[in-house]
Amino acid sequence: MSSTLSPPPKLLERQFTPIQGSGKYGLVSYPFNKNTSIPDEEPELILIFGWMGARVPHIQKYTELYNKLYPSATQIVVRSYEDFLYTNSTQFYKEMMPLAKVVDDYQGKRVLVHVFSNGGCLMLTYLVEASHKATPLGSPGKPLPATTVIFDSCPGSGDVRSSMRAFTAGMKNPAAKYAFSALIALVFPVMRWYRILTGRSGDHFDTMRKGLLAPAVLGHSVPRTYIYSDADLIIPYKAVEAHVEDSRRLEMTVDVEKFHTPHVQHIRGEGNLARYIDIVRSAWKQGMSQS
Repeated sequence: MSSTLSPPPKLLERQFTPIQGSGKYGLVSYPFNKNTSIPDEEPELILIFGWMGARVPHIQKYTELYNKLYPSATQIVVRSYEDFLYTNSTQFYKEMMPLAKVVDDYQGKRVLVHVFSNGGCLMLTYLVEASHKATPLGSPGKPLPATTVIFDSCPGSGDVRSSMRAFTAGMKNPAAKYAFSALIALVFPVMRWYRILTGRSGDHFDTMRKGLLAPAVLGHSVPRTYIYSDADLIIPYKAVEAHVEDSRRLEMTVDVEKFHTPHVQHIRGEGNLARYIDIVRSAWKQGMSQS
């Protein structure tokens, strides 16, 4: 793996490097001038959970946007891959723990969390779980450090059809897409019954949706903004709205922004980029007012 994962410097202001020990999952970018003081009203860390199979150049559309908004902040990208279905859990958490330690160093600091799709939501819950696994026995694990959370195109329900679309969205080869869809159709029911028979929730996505409402994962005092679309073919808008209502029942501060754009592409289209930037700024302002 190259030590720097980015296109030529001319195109980008932010360069990302792997977080040591985190395998393929964690990337970090520090501000150009580390000695520059961070304004009190701006985030110290921007923590981005990418959608499943998202390539670095695609995620960098957002990291560059954040660099323009908050150039003094450190940025961490947590990547999500389709192979979590068959990855050895011991190895997975071994690689997640160094990443969790870097993020945990921002406990009590100003952190803007931006989560994309179910893949990002899954990685958020896994990262917190890795942090809790590393906590000394008898000590309560801390929730993810966050001043505000933005959910983009999530969370979905994780039904088989939506999962097929999510897992294969980045695949260009039709044969590979068909084969992986068939694998999901076979594996998901087996995984669901295995988890039920071993006393756990029916599926990863049900656990994910509940986890995002748990104070041990995300503090209930942290405001959340849901950005979603009624034209999203991967995450049904009703699944997002159901989670919004669940959050409101728990008396969380919730803002909702509905688009008519494809999955994780809400910055595209006339006027949408400016609107998206306003949403991010508003979400951060709300978080700072409640911190």
